[in-house]
Amino acid sequence: MEMEKKVNKSLDVTENESEAVSQLVVPVIPPGGVSFYDAFVVRGIRVNRVEPGLIVCTLKVPPRFTN
Repeated sequence: MEMEKKVNKSLDVTENESEAVSQLVVPVIPPGGVSFYDAFVVRGIRVNRVEPGLIVCTLKVPPRFTN
């Protein structure tokens, strides 16, 4: 339970952090345009889910990196 509290505390967003994120300008990508995530997809990282404050990804580990 202690570990869960530490994790939750480290993931808490401060008011300053929230304000900084709300001021970010995110460009609109035209249909067929290249996005930030395209480079990850090309390298084998798959973006499964995106939510505010969360990106869930999966990737394949090449056999040479496994036992």
